[in-house]
Amino acid sequence: MLSGTQLDGVALVVGSGRGIGQQAAFSIAEAGPRVIVFADLNEENAQASAEESKQYTSNKSHEATYFHVNVTDEKGIQAMVDFVIERFGSLDYAVNAAGVDNGVHTPVAEIDIENYDRIMNISAKGTMLCVRAEAAAMRKQTSKTFTSRNGTRDIGRGAIVIIASANSFAGLPGKGCYTISKHAVMAICKMAGLGHAAEGVRCNAVCPI
Repeated sequence: MLSGTQLDGVALVVGSGRGIGQQAAFSIAEAGPRVIVFADLNEENAQASAEESKQYTSNKSHEATYFHVNVTDEKGIQAMVDFVIERFGSLDYAVNAAGVDNGVHTPVAEIDIENYDRIMNISAKGTMLCVRAEAAAMRKQTSKTFTSRNGTRDIGRGAIVIIASANSFAGLPGKGCYTISKHAVMAICKMAGLGHAAEGVRCNAVCPI
Protein backbone atom coordinates (compact mmCIF):
# COMPACT_ATOMS: atom_id res chain seq x y z
CA MET A 1 0.00 0.00 0.00
CA LEU A 2 2.85 2.39 0.82
CA SER A 3 5.65 0.77 -1.15
CA GLY A 4 8.61 3.09 -1.44
CA THR A 5 7.09 5.68 0.88
CA GLN A 6 8.89 6.95 3.96
CA LEU A 7 6.77 8.44 6.71
CA ASP A 8 7.77 10.45 9.73
CA GLY A 9 5.66 11.34 12.73
CA VAL A 10 2.75 9.71 14.55
CA ALA A 11 0.03 7.50 13.08
CA LEU A 12 -3.28 6.40 14.60
CA VAL A 13 -5.16 3.47 13.08
CA VAL A 14 -8.69 2.90 14.37
CA GLY A 15 -10.07 -0.59 13.87
CA SER A 16 -6.58 -2.08 13.60
CA GLY A 17 -7.08 -5.24 15.64
CA ARG A 18 -7.67 -7.33 12.53
CA GLY A 19 -8.67 -7.22 8.87
CA ILE A 20 -8.06 -4.26 6.58
CA GLY A 21 -7.28 -1.92 9.46
CA GLN A 22 -4.59 -4.23 10.77
CA GLN A 23 -3.00 -4.65 7.35
CA ALA A 24 -3.10 -0.89 6.76
CA ALA A 25 -1.27 -0.39 10.05
CA PHE A 26 1.36 -2.96 9.10
CA SER A 27 1.90 -1.18 5.76
CA ILE A 28 2.33 2.09 7.64
CA ALA A 29 4.88 0.38 9.90
CA GLU A 30 6.90 -0.59 6.83
CA ALA A 31 7.02 3.09 5.86
CA GLY A 32 8.80 3.90 9.13
CA PRO A 33 6.80 6.37 11.21
CA ARG A 34 8.03 7.18 14.70
CA VAL A 35 4.85 5.89 16.38
CA ILE A 36 1.76 3.86 15.50
CA VAL A 37 -1.19 3.70 17.89
CA PHE A 38 -3.38 0.65 17.31
CA ALA A 39 -6.92 1.46 18.47
CA ASP A 40 -9.68 -1.13 18.60
CA LEU A 41 -12.69 -2.31 20.58
CA ASN A 42 -10.87 -5.61 21.10
CA GLU A 43 -7.97 -4.58 23.32
CA GLU A 44 -6.27 -7.99 23.11
CA ASN A 45 -6.22 -7.87 19.29
CA ALA A 46 -4.95 -4.28 19.31
CA GLN A 47 -2.12 -5.17 21.68
CA ALA A 48 -1.14 -8.23 19.62
CA SER A 49 -1.19 -6.22 16.38
CA ALA A 50 0.94 -3.47 17.91
CA GLU A 51 3.50 -6.04 18.97
CA GLU A 52 3.48 -7.76 15.56
CA SER A 53 4.03 -4.44 13.76
CA LYS A 54 7.51 -4.26 15.24
CA GLN A 55 8.52 -7.07 12.86
CA TYR A 56 7.71 -4.95 9.82
CA THR A 57 8.96 -1.49 10.70
CA SER A 58 11.77 0.16 8.78
CA ASN A 59 12.41 2.59 11.66
CA LYS A 60 14.73 1.33 14.40
CA SER A 61 13.18 3.85 16.80
CA HIS A 62 9.64 2.70 15.98
CA GLU A 63 7.20 2.65 18.89
CA ALA A 64 3.88 0.79 18.74
CA THR A 65 1.21 0.96 21.39
CA TYR A 66 -2.51 0.26 21.67
CA PHE A 67 -5.65 1.99 22.87
CA HIS A 68 -9.02 0.50 23.74
CA VAL A 69 -11.82 2.45 22.06
CA ASN A 70 -15.50 2.13 21.22
CA VAL A 71 -16.09 4.28 18.13
CA THR A 72 -19.69 4.97 19.15
CA ASP A 73 -18.51 6.66 22.36
CA GLU A 74 -17.89 10.37 21.75
CA LYS A 75 -15.91 10.86 24.96
CA GLY A 76 -13.89 7.74 24.28
CA ILE A 77 -12.93 8.98 20.82
CA GLN A 78 -11.82 12.33 22.23
CA ALA A 79 -9.84 10.55 24.95
CA MET A 80 -8.09 8.50 22.26
CA VAL A 81 -7.01 11.57 20.28
CA ASP A 82 -6.01 13.40 23.46
CA PHE A 83 -3.88 10.38 24.44
CA VAL A 84 -2.01 10.48 21.14
CA ILE A 85 -1.36 14.23 21.31
CA GLU A 86 -0.40 14.32 24.98
CA ARG A 87 1.88 11.30 24.85
CA PHE A 88 3.52 11.72 21.45
CA GLY A 89 3.16 15.42 20.68
CA SER A 90 1.24 15.27 17.41
CA LEU A 91 -1.20 13.33 15.25
CA ASP A 92 0.15 13.28 11.71
CA TYR A 93 -1.71 10.38 10.10
CA ALA A 94 -5.05 8.79 10.94
CA VAL A 95 -6.68 5.76 9.34
CA ASN A 96 -10.30 4.97 10.18
CA ALA A 97 -11.17 1.36 9.45
CA ALA A 98 -13.78 0.50 12.08
CA GLY A 99 -17.00 -0.79 10.56
CA VAL A 100 -19.42 -3.66 10.62
CA ASP A 101 -21.58 -5.77 8.31
CA ASN A 102 -23.60 -8.56 9.86
CA GLY A 103 -23.96 -10.41 6.57
CA VAL A 104 -27.77 -10.39 6.58
CA HIS A 105 -29.21 -9.93 3.08
CA THR A 106 -32.68 -8.37 3.01
CA PRO A 107 -34.54 -5.93 0.76
CA VAL A 108 -35.24 -2.47 2.13
CA ALA A 109 -38.84 -3.43 2.96
CA GLU A 110 -37.51 -6.03 5.40
CA ILE A 111 -34.67 -4.09 7.05
CA ASP A 112 -34.53 -4.62 10.79
CA ILE A 113 -34.28 -1.15 12.33
CA GLU A 114 -32.33 -2.37 15.35
CA ASN A 115 -29.72 -3.85 13.02
CA TYR A 116 -29.79 -0.69 10.88
CA ASP A 117 -29.13 1.49 13.92
CA ARG A 118 -26.25 -0.74 15.03
CA ILE A 119 -24.51 -0.63 11.64
CA MET A 120 -25.04 3.11 11.22
CA ASN A 121 -23.80 3.84 14.75
CA ILE A 122 -20.56 1.93 14.22
CA SER A 123 -19.77 2.57 10.56
CA ALA A 124 -21.21 6.05 9.97
CA LYS A 125 -21.44 7.78 13.34
CA GLY A 126 -18.21 6.11 14.51
CA THR A 127 -16.35 7.34 11.44
CA MET A 128 -17.75 10.84 11.86
CA LEU A 129 -16.73 11.01 15.52
CA CYS A 130 -13.20 9.85 14.68
CA VAL A 131 -12.72 12.22 11.75
CA ARG A 132 -14.15 15.15 13.70
CA ALA A 133 -11.74 14.64 16.60
CA GLU A 134 -8.75 13.94 14.34
CA ALA A 135 -9.33 16.96 12.11
CA ALA A 136 -9.86 19.22 15.13
CA ALA A 137 -6.47 18.15 16.50
CA MET A 138 -4.61 18.33 13.20
CA ARG A 139 -5.80 21.81 12.25
CA LYS A 140 -4.09 23.19 15.38
CA GLN A 141 -0.70 21.75 14.46
CA THR A 142 2.19 23.42 12.69
CA SER A 143 2.33 22.69 8.99
CA LYS A 144 5.18 20.36 8.00
CA THR A 145 7.54 20.52 5.05
CA PHE A 146 9.27 17.88 2.95
CA THR A 147 12.64 18.45 1.34
CA SER A 148 13.98 16.51 -1.63
CA ARG A 149 16.35 17.19 -4.52
CA ASN A 150 13.48 19.12 -6.12
CA GLY A 151 13.26 21.54 -3.23
CA THR A 152 11.07 22.00 -0.17
CA ARG A 153 7.28 21.83 -0.21
CA ASP A 154 4.52 22.15 2.34
CA ILE A 155 2.81 18.83 3.15
CA GLY A 156 0.21 20.20 5.52
CA ARG A 157 -0.83 19.62 9.10
CA GLY A 158 -2.13 16.06 8.83
CA ALA A 159 -3.65 13.36 6.67
CA ILE A 160 -6.79 11.31 7.32
CA VAL A 161 -7.74 8.15 5.43
CA ILE A 162 -11.15 6.49 5.68
CA ILE A 163 -11.69 2.87 4.69
CA ALA A 164 -14.90 3.09 2.68
CA SER A 165 -16.09 0.52 0.11
CA ALA A 166 -17.12 -0.03 -3.48
CA ASN A 167 -20.56 0.04 -1.87
CA SER A 168 -19.94 3.73 -1.18
CA PHE A 169 -20.78 4.27 -4.86
CA ALA A 170 -23.02 1.36 -5.84
CA GLY A 171 -25.48 -0.97 -4.18
CA LEU A 172 -25.80 -4.73 -4.08
CA PRO A 173 -29.20 -6.44 -3.73
CA GLY A 174 -29.95 -7.17 -0.10
CA LYS A 175 -27.01 -5.15 1.28
CA GLY A 176 -29.14 -2.18 2.31
CA CYS A 177 -27.79 -1.39 5.78
CA TYR A 178 -24.16 -1.81 4.78
CA THR A 179 -24.53 0.17 1.54
CA ILE A 180 -26.35 3.04 3.25
CA SER A 181 -23.65 3.22 5.93
CA LYS A 182 -20.84 3.24 3.36
CA HIS A 183 -22.50 5.97 1.33
CA ALA A 184 -22.59 7.99 4.57
CA VAL A 185 -18.90 7.26 5.17
CA MET A 186 -18.03 8.64 1.73
CA ALA A 187 -20.07 11.77 2.43
CA ILE A 188 -18.11 12.26 5.65
CA CYS A 189 -14.86 11.96 3.69
CA LYS A 190 -15.96 14.47 1.06
CA MET A 191 -17.12 17.03 3.59
CA ALA A 192 -13.99 16.68 5.73
CA GLY A 193 -11.77 16.98 2.67
CA LEU A 194 -13.60 20.06 1.40
CA GLY A 195 -13.89 21.66 4.80
CA HIS A 196 -10.30 21.30 5.97
CA ALA A 197 -8.13 21.34 2.83
CA ALA A 198 -7.42 25.05 3.21
CA GLU A 199 -6.18 24.35 6.75
CA GLY A 200 -3.67 21.80 5.52
CA VAL A 201 -5.63 18.72 6.62
CA ARG A 202 -6.26 16.15 3.89
CA CYS A 203 -9.02 13.54 3.98
CA ASN A 204 -9.24 10.72 1.42
CA ALA A 205 -10.92 7.34 1.14
CA VAL A 206 -9.84 3.87 0.09
CA CYS A 207 -12.66 1.78 -1.38
CA PRO A 208 -12.00 -1.98 -1.35
CA ILE A 209 -14.14 -4.16 -3.59
